[in-house]
Amino acid sequence: MGAGKSDEVSLGAGQPVRIAVKAPAGLWGRVDLPVTVNVALPGTEVRLSTHLSVGSSFLRDWVVAGRFPNKSGNGADTESYPPEKRVDLAAEYEGIGGEVGWKPLQLSDNWLQLRTLFGVTKEAGVAYAVARVEARRETPVVLRLGSGPGVSLIFNGQRVWSAASMRVAVDAERVPLTLQAGTNVFLFKLCSPNGDRRLTAEITPATGDFGGEVVPVTAKTAWK
Repeated sequence: MGAGKSDEVSLGAGQPVRIAVKAPAGLWGRVDLPVTVNVALPGTEVRLSTHLSVGSSFLRDWVVAGRFPNKSGNGADTESYPPEKRVDLAAEYEGIGGEVGWKPLQLSDNWLQLRTLFGVTKEAGVAYAVARVEARRETPVVLRLGSGPGVSLIFNGQRVWSAASMRVAVDAERVPLTLQAGTNVFLFKLCSPNGDRRLTAEITPATGDFGGEVVPVTAKTAWK
């Protein structure tokens, strides 16, 4: 059942009903849908109202650079590398094993697995992942994160949050942010003492839904 549609279903005693609810086609992000159910019984009618959150707003278009040395050997390495000062996707940097640059990566699911780019390694290291979102107006949001093991967030040029360790699970941490009107840049620093670096990030509205006013920019076009 889509937005603004209604269905009538006849039920017998003890018969469950299942109604499929879909987000509007082509809309990115979680959508807050009002749902009303009218239950007609002999001699009376019961009206039930609620709201459902459908859809998702995971970041799936990334540009990634690494690997850099993890000099501290833990999940909160404090060494600052050039991407933290300025995101220049044409730049190359001195990394582990030689020069490293930025590579676009479009996900087929919700997890950024850095072994996809760097292979499987047990060596400690640091990598950077950047994504961009456009907002039509200033918008309060909640960033829902999962990562393994440590991560820092530089949002629109400001370091706003970090964790030395985190559960490798969707929605393990929630970070309140306010998107500015226009371009918003999320730069994640992923640190690992054992080579296993992964990240999932979903941007959800603080209340209601985005209404089409917040959209991700694809990795292929983000920096042209």
